Amino acid sequence: MVIDKELAMKIWEAIYGDKEVVPDCFGAYMKKDAYSDEAVLCTSSRDGRVYDYSWTLARLNPTDVDNLNNLEPMMRLSALEISDYPEFVVRGKKYKVVKTLGYDGYGIEDADGKRVDWKAREKRMFSK
Repeated sequence: MVIDKELAMKIWEAIYGDKEVVPDCFGAYMKKDAYSDEAVLCTSSRDGRVYDYSWTLARLNPTDVDNLNNLEPMMRLSALEISDYPEFVVRGKKYKVVKTLGYDGYGIEDADGKRVDWKAREKRMFSK
């Protein structure tokens, strides 16, 4: 499956609906119209400062390339930090990719075993 902007927008809308700004699974904010492999700087409505809101779709398991439940929308800089599979560190915190129970997909757990991925937060997944 090729990940492109069209697929990214469909996945955003399926997960977040019409929300324009949301936190990724690590707490970094991303903006719907900032899907990019490059920095997308925007002014925050909360504090007036400029932040990078760019985001991408990361494959949690690099070998499972055709599974929508293997994709996690995340801030672009977060995605750059998850290169070690299945365990990785983002902004100094340890995480690991886990196979999800009950369906074909993957999620992310923090060091305490708490799921932080969108499937756990939204309590749903993509159906085949």
